[in-house]
Amino acid sequence: MIQPILAEEHRKITELGAPCPQCGYVHVVEDTKRVIATGATLRIANSSDIEQGELVRMRPPKSLFPRFQEMEYIRAYVLGKMGWSKINCVPNVSGGLGLFDKEIAIKAGGYDALSFGEDMDLITRMCAYMKDNKQKYAIRYIPSTLCWTEGPSTLKIFGRQRTRWGRGLIQIMTLHHKILFNPSYGKLGLVVFAYNFLFEFLAPIVELLGVLYYIYIIITGQINVVDAILLLLFLYLYSIMITLIAIFWDQLVNKSYKTWIEVAGLSLMAFLEPIIYHPLIVFFALKGYFFFITGRKHTWGNMQRRGFGQPTP
Repeated sequence: MIQPILAEEHRKITELGAPCPQCGYVHVVEDTKRVIATGATLRIANSSDIEQGELVRMRPPKSLFPRFQEMEYIRAYVLGKMGWSKINCVPNVSGGLGLFDKEIAIKAGGYDALSFGEDMDLITRMCAYMKDNKQKYAIRYIPSTLCWTEGPSTLKIFGRQRTRWGRGLIQIMTLHHKILFNPSYGKLGLVVFAYNFLFEFLAPIVELLGVLYYIYIIITGQINVVDAILLLLFLYLYSIMITLIAIFWDQLVNKSYKTWIEVAGLSLMAFLEPIIYHPLIVFFALKGYFFFITGRKHTWGNMQRRGFGQPTP
């Protein structure tokens, strides 16, 4: 459970994000700065045992796409957001699980129903409001799994989700362009937005141009085959290493799965990700950019999930 108010008697015995030994609550707002939002680890519930809305046994998803997403979520939350929280640069509080300071959220303009990336848009406006009013703030991340979600199990629905995410990212970069590289916004402009622009927004574009250029130099005979193979092998193995570190770290600390066989099975996805999953991520992101630039009307379409009343893949 989450208790947003930290009682005085618990201050000395409760660390941020740790369950209080007396009351069992997780306290999320104790900080030297005003905590305007808090997020926690989100995990994929597909194939897990769920009884009356409660997860009783966590299992790796059996189907391909949910399995890839579980691996992706572990890496993003265990390695990514834990590090960002340490330097108070959490780029986004997931709409799937987040606590937002109601007062600041309203003053910053509230929820925008026209946004394609509403969670990131809201957190950006909240941070900008705090900086514009010269108020110190913090966004914290709790490295504990407090919510499970059913991930898309088909390519069609997965594609709709990631296309919307891509469209939301370019929309946010356009709407809040004044923040980018702006020293007036401190870490928000120089770290958070700079990172999102260079490594999230530009990454699919750079990868596409890189592939096209790679094909060009192969055709024109301007490539050293041995060096090219070594470089690709290095990038492939480095990607696998980062993912495996996240998966094994999560298992050692949180013991999410009961058997190491399940962990090993999930780890195999790291070897397939650069070949199958990542190219799809790039494609759908570029598709979202294209839809935004061309002004194509956005429709959610059918985002149907299987639900937890029947076996999930």
